[in-house]
Amino acid sequence: MISLLTFLLLLISASLSLSHGHHSRMVPLGITKDTRLSNGTHDFRPTTLLISLDGFRADFLDRALSLALTAMANSGLSPRWLTPAFPSVTFPNHWTIATGLYPESHGIVGNSFWDPALKKEFFYTDSARSIQSEWWGGEPLWVTAERQGVKSAVHMWPGSEANDGWGLSYLDHFNGTESLSKKTARILEWLDLPLSGRP
Repeated sequence: MISLLTFLLLLISASLSLSHGHHSRMVPLGITKDTRLSNGTHDFRPTTLLISLDGFRADFLDRALSLALTAMANSGLSPRWLTPAFPSVTFPNHWTIATGLYPESHGIVGNSFWDPALKKEFFYTDSARSIQSEWWGGEPLWVTAERQGVKSAVHMWPGSEANDGWGLSYLDHFNGTESLSKKTARILEWLDLPLSGRP
């Protein structure tokens, strides 16, 4: 289910990227980055979507398991590879991607672990033992963006619920039972907001 959502988000990102690239070739000289462009129905500015395909091996793209993902990757919308942090499990790697720090620096060293200094256990599926600010070192990219006046939205990213949501403009708490269609609708809802409110 997560892979399907991520696939849809990659499609959206590809569409936005391709449409923005097409407009940028036709924009007259003197147009600034703050200029609004339009696809005929909505104004837009460049938008960045960070999407995780958790557990999706890089070589899956070469096995014809997802022709659409392979086509997007081949068109330059994907890095050639990502070297995971150690340990190569979900929470440490997602927090490394969000902060740019390695697990030994940001503190999330596993999906579950015992911290001898705090004398506490971190357990990723139990919010009573995982969303406290003491665990989450570093500054995630959405905080950096918000500090620069860029609205940010996070839909169920590990660590996003810590620190009372980090002051995010939009935050969706983890919901393991949410349907793919609801997840997709939520992301599209954000992308369809007027420019003044769009993350």
